[in-house]
Amino acid sequence: MIKQIKHLLWNKDRKKSEAILKVIIENYANKYPAVIELLIKNKEGLLKHQIDKKIPKTNNDAENTNRQIKRRLKTIEAFQRQENAENYLIIMCNYLRMKPYKDCRGKRKYRNGRSPLQLCKAKVSTNDWVKFSLNYI
Repeated sequence: MIKQIKHLLWNKDRKKSEAILKVIIENYANKYPAVIELLIKNKEGLLKHQIDKKIPKTNNDAENTNRQIKRRLKTIEAFQRQENAENYLIIMCNYLRMKPYKDCRGKRKYRNGRSPLQLCKAKVSTNDWVKFSLNYI
């Protein structure tokens, strides 16, 4: 089942992915209904990379963001109030959104010197992540 799901998610052709999903449903619907439901429910989001070739197949950027947040939260330990934690996460996410890439290689080399927000052509009022964050706190 795992190999079939990998083929489903990594396939470049939408029609082939649809056919693979049908096979997975036929073979595993009774044994793993929760997995099948998850695949069907999130199919559009999981296969976005087939529509737009600029969307990466992996979630490495999200995992990197989560890793950096976890590392910083370990050093801070606990917040006194939930509001403080939420404000910190807003600031941290805005910093990571506006921080330019500097060590991308290969196919991603074009990212160097540009932030994630610049790469997705977002229009922001300022390039200063601190000022930008103050609008949300």
